[in-house]
Amino acid sequence: MAKIDSRLSQLDVYMERAYQLAPNQQRTLKNYIKHNMIRPLGTYKKISKNMEPKIIKYAEKLKIPEYAKSPGIRTHVNEFLNHQTTQIKAAFHKKIIARVEKGHALDAYVKDVILPWHMSPRPVVAPRSIMARVALLSDIAEQKRKKLIKDFWSAVETKLRELEAKHGTNKQSDEWKQCDEEYIAADQAKYKNTVDAEFYNMDFDGETDQAFDFDTNGADDEAFGLDVTVN
Repeated sequence: MAKIDSRLSQLDVYMERAYQLAPNQQRTLKNYIKHNMIRPLGTYKKISKNMEPKIIKYAEKLKIPEYAKSPGIRTHVNEFLNHQTTQIKAAFHKKIIARVEKGHALDAYVKDVILPWHMSPRPVVAPRSIMARVALLSDIAEQKRKKLIKDFWSAVETKLRELEAKHGTNKQSDEWKQCDEEYIAADQAKYKNTVDAEFYNMDFDGETDQAFDFDTNGADDEAFGLDVTVN
């Protein structure tokens, strides 16, 4: 019996070392990273690390059941997540910078450029929280363009801590909703140019895969990590 257990253990080690994500698994995970990237996150540090509990919970629906069962395979997948998160975060940053430089209007920009990163079912009308976050990031990108700050992401973290100290951590509170509306109004008054969605074709792996639908697969709203209701 001990020999059998030993051989099974060795087999597990071999399988973990040989494990490779299939193309469809890679695509699904990258789409899930993108989906999380456009959320009104509390921090943009350790994005992939903060996604791990949800990925474990919804491993079957995310097409990587091995992630929840094998620590070794989880390590391999986490390395992929870390690398892709860095790449996607950089692409997201580029989209924000380009938007500020072109002065593109918020509503059309979010609809044509940001919402394609939303996993299905994609909202018809952009959530106000997403619009407000794009407005906040655009404001900081404008400060960076004017050389009023040195590092974009450091300034983002500082601003988020400042806003949380003022309004609390509950993004659904009246204080946060009022803050969101103020950012949206200021942005809409500033940027009004027509959006050319083709200009933002910076993705290295195409648009978000709309064939994958959490609702179809039976997950609850928590799987999204995002309130898709219009508020």
